[in-house]
Amino acid sequence: MPFSAPLLAAKLKALARRRTSSPQVRHFANLGLTFDYENYSVYVRGKLVPLTMTEFRILRELTAAEGKAVLRADLQSKVFGDHKVSNRSLDVHVCSVRKKFKPLGIDIDSVRGVGYRVSPCRI
Repeated sequence: MPFSAPLLAAKLKALARRRTSSPQVRHFANLGLTFDYENYSVYVRGKLVPLTMTEFRILRELTAAEGKAVLRADLQSKVFGDHKVSNRSLDVHVCSVRKKFKPLGIDIDSVRGVGYRVSPCRI
């Protein structure tokens, strides 16, 4: 037997916990945004928006804050982890997310001295 009975039971329990712990799809009605976490896809009003994995992570963290500003340092650590990247790298990626979502009615605001927040475009 490749696994002992207690180890096998623990692995099955962990697998069941992961499958039920987080939703695979999440909707943000105020933005018309839908996340498919299983397929790493984002839809705006039913239309797929192609994103890189870094752009997906940025948007995921900003929408999870639900309209509140996300500290720049927190966003950088959650998106890039422990990887050594330039301080401007986050700005470049945020700019590309802005370009993709601005025409769809979603804006990423810079909060001076703090970080970023996602919101519907103002007319």
